[in-house]
Amino acid sequence: MNTNKLVKAATKVEIIVHWALAGSLIILFVTGSALAFKFLNFIQILFAGPYIMKSIHHIVGLIFFISVIFVFFMWLKDCLFEADDLKWIVKAGGYIIRTHDLPKLAKFNPGQKIFFWYTVFFGLLASFTGYLMLYPANYNSTLVQWSYPLHVLAYAMFGIGWLGHWYLGTAANPGSLCALTTGWAPKSWVLHHRGKWPIKHTKVVLYGNLNSEVLKGLQEKLEDFFTISWEDIILDFHEVTDIDDVALDYLKKFIENAKKKGRVIIEKAKNPNIVNIIQKVT
Repeated sequence: MNTNKLVKAATKVEIIVHWALAGSLIILFVTGSALAFKFLNFIQILFAGPYIMKSIHHIVGLIFFISVIFVFFMWLKDCLFEADDLKWIVKAGGYIIRTHDLPKLAKFNPGQKIFFWYTVFFGLLASFTGYLMLYPANYNSTLVQWSYPLHVLAYAMFGIGWLGHWYLGTAANPGSLCALTTGWAPKSWVLHHRGKWPIKHTKVVLYGNLNSEVLKGLQEKLEDFFTISWEDIILDFHEVTDIDDVALDYLKKFIENAKKKGRVIIEKAKNPNIVNIIQKVT
């Protein structure tokens, strides 16, 4: 059997809002480029012509604006700067010169906090200037004229900033993408990136045949979870193919011990025979 120890790194709401923002930005960037540059007119074909594409740009712009507002209130508290952030910035987060002597941080590092404010500022700038461009007759002509270069500025800054963000969130930091797709990340990733962040939810994915020998050592394998403050532990049996009857006693002892430290949530296997076995110990 294999145990994959995971920690809850993002909620469903965070995942939805993050990808709504990212997805709407990509569509806006593509359609905006096609509207701004004649040599990209061929993109209009993908959106059934310029008029429909322009309407899509406006509708998605509203989704983008709402996503920016959600991001602001959702992560504002986590993106306020603190003393240890300066120490992290001085060492450039270990990206330029590799170092393990970095201060422990909470949910976001200073680079992510800076990008948060970067996204909010240019997101609001793009949204408000886009609105002025959509309804120019309702506002002062000078204000409307300024909205065009400022909208282009926001467009350019997002093009630069999000390329770096995508790289740092994938290749440069393995495990980060997993956190914002499944909501779960390896415990080693969480301890490295969020040393001061309180772990509340953990998940253990169980695989294969659970026999007495495997379950006997399960407690020891998970002790590193118990040294950290947590509220819930999920035991995921979906990938379990079989459980030996003689192993039930070990499984029962483990669940009883885990319940003393927090709430145990059982994700039952698809195999009906295994479901019946798990019911015996829970």
